[in-house]
Amino acid sequence: MTDHHKYLLRKTPDALKQLAHIKTLLQSKQNTNLYLAFELLKGGGLPDDPQLHQLMTNNKLAIDLCINYGFYGVITQLHITEKNDWLQHLRQFYNLQKLLLENHTPTQDRLPYQAIFEQLSHLPQLYELRIWNHPLHHLPQAIKDLRSLTHLDLYLDYLVILPKEIAFLEHLKHLRLHSNRLIGLPSEIGGLHQLTSLDLTNNYLRNLPDSLHQLTHLDTVCLRENKFQQFPQQLLQLPQIKHLDLTANPIRNFNQEITQMQQLESLAIGGEQITQFPTGILQLKNLKRLELNYSNIRMIPPKIAHMYQLQELVLKGTRISPIEKRRLQQMLPHIMIT
Repeated sequence: MTDHHKYLLRKTPDALKQLAHIKTLLQSKQNTNLYLAFELLKGGGLPDDPQLHQLMTNNKLAIDLCINYGFYGVITQLHITEKNDWLQHLRQFYNLQKLLLENHTPTQDRLPYQAIFEQLSHLPQLYELRIWNHPLHHLPQAIKDLRSLTHLDLYLDYLVILPKEIAFLEHLKHLRLHSNRLIGLPSEIGGLHQLTSLDLTNNYLRNLPDSLHQLTHLDTVCLRENKFQQFPQQLLQLPQIKHLDLTANPIRNFNQEITQMQQLESLAIGGEQITQFPTGILQLKNLKRLELNYSNIRMIPPKIAHMYQLQELVLKGTRISPIEKRRLQQMLPHIMIT
């Protein structure tokens, strides 16, 4: 092995042979081999090799070694499940693209979320942020500085309010706020002009802000398990919506509204409050998938056979009898019924 500094950066036969040896050491995942591999990289330089970089970050010890040896640029993804030293180094992962903070310990102390978000604001490559099962309660105002985000996923974080600073995320395409404690959304959400999907499953929402009509790229909306008693009229101002889920909301009648959503390709409206098949659905000529899960519907009208685009009918947990299901299958041989 040559002693020349950064020899691994040269594409000589010896350098390529040594690089292959380092990869073998990393693939073994044995601690002693990992330490040896990083020592060789320290002495020989870090080549721009995607496979090598992936091997250098495929487990916790490898990432710890990247930090210890100063190879911060190798790390593009992090999944942090406990309070550890990685959080103190976040701003140094200058190539970080995806971050998942997941809490596996219900009794875990609150993290310094404000400080974490301030560190993240120094990461220009970060486009996907997921925070799962953390006692976040409020999203820090520093969220406004994460302007490269295209995906924001805040699951089971006890959020009670979404700050108006959310509007600064001008590149955001996917917003998931599943299983929080939201009772409303700020009007500023209308500023997310690139948003294509919005998941608000399992919150306490009764209405939507009028500014929603500004989301002209929004095509997927999930309002499952909320408190809507009437069909959200704001959805009628979004003719581009193709996928809508209103399952388990106390909405009893929405025939008039649903007929206006001719662009829908998938619709989920299950729940025990649905006792009869909403006949307005029969007018949705572009519908490909229909879910009526856990409804009290007993019969499907024969006119469903005229929904020529329909490909899938999901009836899980309904009161439709096996005999009725067999009749449907005979009447609709081209449709998958589950």
